[in-house]
Amino acid sequence: MYEIGDNYTLFEQHEAEEERLLARCPTCDRCGEKITDEYGYEIEPGELWCSDCAEEWLKDQRKDIDEMMEEGW
Repeated sequence: MYEIGDNYTLFEQHEAEEERLLARCPTCDRCGEKITDEYGYEIEPGELWCSDCAEEWLKDQRKDIDEMMEEGW
């Protein structure tokens, strides 16, 4: 007969497995957090960013084309 552990033991096992998986995840070179998303972004060769940092950087790079044209770009 197969015996299922009590809830606390199952919780501890699950948490231990999550910690092992997290330890294997790469770290974002910008914010230092573990990248747990499906994708990371290589901004420069060898530099890996999480999606939040990449999106924030992309927003900072955004330019208003109409404003640029008015300034004589």
